[in-house]
Amino acid sequence: MIRTVEDAAEALAVAQRNLVAATIAAYPKDMIVIAELNGYQVELIVLSADVPYWSRAGQIIGRNTKTGKQRSFYDSNVIRIKHNPTTHCTARTAGTVLATQMDMRSETNA
Repeated sequence: MIRTVEDAAEALAVAQRNLVAATIAAYPKDMIVIAELNGYQVELIVLSADVPYWSRAGQIIGRNTKTGKQRSFYDSNVIRIKHNPTTHCTARTAGTVLATQMDMRSETNA
């Protein structure tokens, strides 16, 4: 075999494994996202991002919260994160949390 081709193939495999690991870390199970799929905005709950690196690196498997259908998507499809289970913060409560933090800061500075 040609050494440069083998080296490039190995570098590609390492990059694909790293992409899968980064996707798993960024999109934990039960995260709720709004994604654009086929021109429509869809709310999805993440089921898994642990896919084979050699065929679908970076793909995320989710379930449509309205229809219950399983969908696959990528980070590039995600418009926003609605709920992140690792931070216990939702889009709805984020503004309230920020306002509370600002109130607490102003009280301590007074």
